[in-house]
Amino acid sequence: EIQDNWFFKNSYILDFLIHVYVNGEKTALEILEQQFEKNSLVHHLKGEKMKLEEKFKNGCMEITNDESFGQEILDEVLKKAVEIKTYKGFGVRIYEDLLDSPIFKHKSNMMFHLHKELLNESTQNVYKFCKDYKTYTEQWIKSNIVKFCMEKHYLTNQIHERRKTNIDFVIDTVQQESSKAKDNKSNVSAWFELLMKNLTEGLFSEELMETAEVLKITINQETIKNLDTVSQMMIKGLNEEKKSGKPKGYTFEEITGILESLSFNPIENLIRERIGCTEQCPFCGCVCNLGIDCDKTSQKHRVALHRPKGLSGWSHSDSGKLVSSICSTDISTEKTYILPSKFNDEKYRNFKDVATDIPDWEIKTTTGDGPEFWHRLFAMHNDAIAEMNKLKPADIPKGWLEVTEPKALKSLEIMYTDLSK
Repeated sequence: EIQDNWFFKNSYILDFLIHVYVNGEKTALEILEQQFEKNSLVHHLKGEKMKLEEKFKNGCMEITNDESFGQEILDEVLKKAVEIKTYKGFGVRIYEDLLDSPIFKHKSNMMFHLHKELLNESTQNVYKFCKDYKTYTEQWIKSNIVKFCMEKHYLTNQIHERRKTNIDFVIDTVQQESSKAKDNKSNVSAWFELLMKNLTEGLFSEELMETAEVLKITINQETIKNLDTVSQMMIKGLNEEKKSGKPKGYTFEEITGILESLSFNPIENLIRERIGCTEQCPFCGCVCNLGIDCDKTSQKHRVALHRPKGLSGWSHSDSGKLVSSICSTDISTEKTYILPSKFNDEKYRNFKDVATDIPDWEIKTTTGDGPEFWHRLFAMHNDAIAEMNKLKPADIPKGWLEVTEPKALKSLEIMYTDLSK
């Protein structure tokens, strides 16, 4: 039983209040902590983990898909467009540069260089030139075109610069079309169609057009989510191509392959332009000087300066010695000849009747024994040509043996200076 005068001491009340306060604060903090944990980011992430992981995975897949499409367009269309543009019209450019070169500027330039090199050629090559001008000269032109392309890395530099220019063009086109698509809010199909039109216009590549059509079918708003990702992937790849540096120096065979693969083959066209008529004098083998094909009637074959017939293997039937005379002097004599390759018989004919017997050739009478160039060349190869044909060397004038190379070159310069007038 509690007495009426019972009461709590002040110290007890204070302790009690402190106890209530501490426990209340502790409980409140626990409640707040629970509430905080419930509403915290960590708690949210734990609860949404599966959803967030799925969303992140889908986002990565979208980026990956867009990058994949960008890479596919880069590989299948853009790089091929760069290569086609690089080589389009390239043959014409090379051809024009060749025509402006010292060797091929005019036919007379070419013939001068061609003959000049004979002074240092083997007997086999000199004889081949005299017997089969067309084959020898075509090979010589081809060889000198390739040498031109190798000098100062002409072909390597041209291809490198053209590729860089065309890569820049493709990058600009991609950027412009992507920017237009964003401004106009165009769908990806419209964007791709305009991009392909601007890149392939004028290229006339069926393979490239077919590839573009196949990609056009597969590309739509469902397959491409972010056009910027696709464009950036393509531009990144193109910039890497541009930084790849110059190609290595090409070999003779590689250059030949590149030139012959061009739609405008500079080798074929230069041969056609510069080789002219390839008919050879039926006696000495000198090629017709005309720069066009002769019709054998109004335009007869002719040679300004004939050469010793022995260079083509002609010999005297009685002595078996090579012939040192030239046909343009023989036609004013009583000499005779046999020409089975022309007439298919062994009949002797008179040189003075050549105009009648061989009407497609116009051989004018000359005096003397021809240019010193031919004298030196024949003197150098007289013995070897005779041995090749199982004949005897020609009896040549002593002066021919004394013609120096500078004299021969001076004679050659006069020959082709006169022809170019």
